[in-house]
Amino acid sequence: MKEIKPRKQLLKRKKATQRSARARTGATDARWLGAQIRDLRRVKGTTLTELASRIGRSIGYVSQVERGKAAITISALQEIADALGVQIAWFFHAKSPAAADEAGF
Repeated sequence: MKEIKPRKQLLKRKKATQRSARARTGATDARWLGAQIRDLRRVKGTTLTELASRIGRSIGYVSQVERGKAAITISALQEIADALGVQIAWFFHAKSPAAADEAGF
């Protein structure tokens, strides 16, 4: 006969699963944004070394951002956008269309 777990253990497990799902979503977004940065950098013919130099960051940092391994701040994303000659909004152009109730804002 299977033992029924106490409610507290079940809730703890559910919360851990939810945290894990949120972390995966964040990681997916970071990889997506990093891929946008990498693809634009390559199209512009800029190397990792050149981009890192332009924004005053290490090559390792830029590489980690492009692979979704490092968190990126809005200010760092703005520096990257400036270095690559685009508006910061460019990185979000294909993520998803605006919700109907947000259109025009």
